[in-house]
Amino acid sequence: MAESRSSRLEQAEHLGYEPADVNIRGVLAVALGWSIFVALAAAALIGLSSMFETLRPPVETSPLARVEIQPPEPRLEANPQVTLDRVRARQDQLLNGFGWVDRDAGIARIPIDRAMAILAERGWPKTPEPTANAGRTGQ
Repeated sequence: MAESRSSRLEQAEHLGYEPADVNIRGVLAVALGWSIFVALAAAALIGLSSMFETLRPPVETSPLARVEIQPPEPRLEANPQVTLDRVRARQDQLLNGFGWVDRDAGIARIPIDRAMAILAERGWPKTPEPTANAGRTGQ
């Protein structure tokens, strides 16, 4: 037993590895076999897929599928800065310009600076004081 062990050690030192532990040819044969199997299976699946694709009849689209459907507001914008600039310009026009809110009722819009100056001259309008029963109902 000791001789066989020493001869195996000498053989391992001579080869640079222990041949009794791993059969390298067997490992390489299994790896090559699996690689070939995977390649053949992939080729078969690709062939079947293309065959089924050619056998499928063409699908006609319905008229409803051809209609472009707009998503609900708010939609994504290609250039949001342009929209923001338009909104701010409109707000500046409303705050700093003259215009009618309700012409029939005689309600007009004036620039905010002018409105603040009028309030500074005249003061805030007086509002009626709430009564004690204003918040109660059913009495």
